Amino acid sequence: MEKAPLDRKRQFDDIWEELPHAGKYQLKLVCFSSYMTLIMGLSAMYPVFAQYSPKHHCRTSLDDLSFLDRNDIHKVSVMLQEHCGSTKKAGCEKCSYPEEIINLCANQTSSKTNSNSTVEDIFTCITTISKNYGQNATLETCGADGNVYQRHLLGASSDSWESAVTQFNLVCEKEILSTYMVSAGSFGFLLGSLVAGIHCDTFGRKNAMMVQTFTTIATYTAQGLIVNQYAFLIFRTLTSLFSVIGFLSALTYGVEILGPSRRSLTSTILCFMFSGGFAGISVLSYYLPDWQNLTLCLVCSGSSKHFIPTFLSLTLILSVPFLPESPRFLVTKGRYEEAQVILDRFASEASEPDDEPLLAPDISLFVIEKPGKAPPVTEILFSAFFGKVFVIISVAYFVVNMVYYGLGYGVSSLSGSIYINNVINGALEAVAYCFTAPITDIFGRKNSLIVLSIISGLACFTHMWVITTPALTIGWYTNIAAFFGKFTISAVFCALFTLSAELFPTEVRSIGVSITSMIGRVGSIVAPFLNIFLTWPGLEWLPHTIFASLSILSGLSLLLLPETKSLPLFQTVVEAEEFHASEKKKRHIST
Repeated sequence: MEKAPLDRKRQFDDIWEELPHAGKYQLKLVCFSSYMTLIMGLSAMYPVFAQYSPKHHCRTSLDDLSFLDRNDIHKVSVMLQEHCGSTKKAGCEKCSYPEEIINLCANQTSSKTNSNSTVEDIFTCITTISKNYGQNATLETCGADGNVYQRHLLGASSDSWESAVTQFNLVCEKEILSTYMVSAGSFGFLLGSLVAGIHCDTFGRKNAMMVQTFTTIATYTAQGLIVNQYAFLIFRTLTSLFSVIGFLSALTYGVEILGPSRRSLTSTILCFMFSGGFAGISVLSYYLPDWQNLTLCLVCSGSSKHFIPTFLSLTLILSVPFLPESPRFLVTKGRYEEAQVILDRFASEASEPDDEPLLAPDISLFVIEKPGKAPPVTEILFSAFFGKVFVIISVAYFVVNMVYYGLGYGVSSLSGSIYINNVINGALEAVAYCFTAPITDIFGRKNSLIVLSIISGLACFTHMWVITTPALTIGWYTNIAAFFGKFTISAVFCALFTLSAELFPTEVRSIGVSITSMIGRVGSIVAPFLNIFLTWPGLEWLPHTIFASLSILSGLSLLLLPETKSLPLFQTVVEAEEFHASEKKKRHIST
């Protein structure tokens, strides 16, 4: 960092001329604070496992036949449901036949050894005998007999578990409530984004992280212990709300305790921790497939009756209270002596054992100017240039959230193990974060975003084509298309944060980025409702067609924005508008 000219008042950032930008102690603090992001990653993909919806069918006398395995019983039940003319989703109605016919056909087919032959034979036998004897079946809802869930298909370490879907029977007519539960997490993220900035700026970064630690432990514990579908909905919202407060406070904290040349390390570390949580939920849910045990495991270990603090909550409880507050925040509150102590620690910890200890400069030598009042949001909305920026960036955030969470939550519909598929998604996300930074530095923010958005859209179109082509639905074709789409949309997410932060000038940067990203959260709320169509016969193509179309259109809309790679960070709206107006005039004259 260049030294401040002698004729200019020295600002707070000038203090980094004499301090390490990323000493070991500072990096240690960033790593501990970024632990909050791990929880957000766990929370983001929590519904994939805690709200897993297995295949199911209505309980009938077929379930008492010992020579049929669970898969065969499910196949016969669904085949009979379709034979009776049911228009509802598979497993939502049953075709009831007299028990005498079921037993007769069971005796005739029980000696078969081929599973497929047995399924076809018992189906043919039941339908033929009932037709010959004029005993037509009746189409009924599952009723008091309830549903039989194919828990073994999850591939977990045990079959004796309940997800929120099986616990509260959230299938068929009640399926929409399960979707509301998934969207509740995104709604919590939206509310948390609103609260986080106010809390951090008022009470401090450390205070926000401490509040997040204890409220997250409390809400996850309550969610795991209170077995009620509406309580689940409420606490799902609260856990997401508090986790995003932790994420945003950790991001702000990390940026402020590192010097300007190393601040990008904060987002890199936080993103890797998020992808670790994204993939780590697979490991936890494999060994703890029951939703209550999984929920409590995030803060406690053991069953819902006996638990003790685990590594996750223990690390937070033992580390966060001992983190120092951000020196920049302390200075803005006039607590200069406390800030000086922390800066001295930054300097001394960076000293080599054989060298003289470094000393932080006297903070009183630096002019601390209170920031001016930010212009109202209406100044952005009705600005000729920034009105356009606001709309395009808001749409981009909406689309990227919808596609990101749509593909993330859709992992349960892919072939193979849901655990492995989710780990692959998390690993690809980490790779995407490494891939994005050099690409945007070489080709520019706007150009990279446009290309990545279009590629993501094409990947979603490919996924749609594969799942609607019978010859391609077998094997890993579907998975490869989905994984590639997830990889590219993760890269878009990362690059979009950079572009939006650089487009808005300093005086409205926080307002602009926070409001546009909050609008984007609506996309993550919508995504679970679109994914419902993945299980509707004849409409499997719809979600990915919407994802693909909007991703491509959003990418093309970015053509209307300027490239920010080589531009300075403007201070005011007026300054930025004057610059872009002059650039537009130059382009017009040159053409």
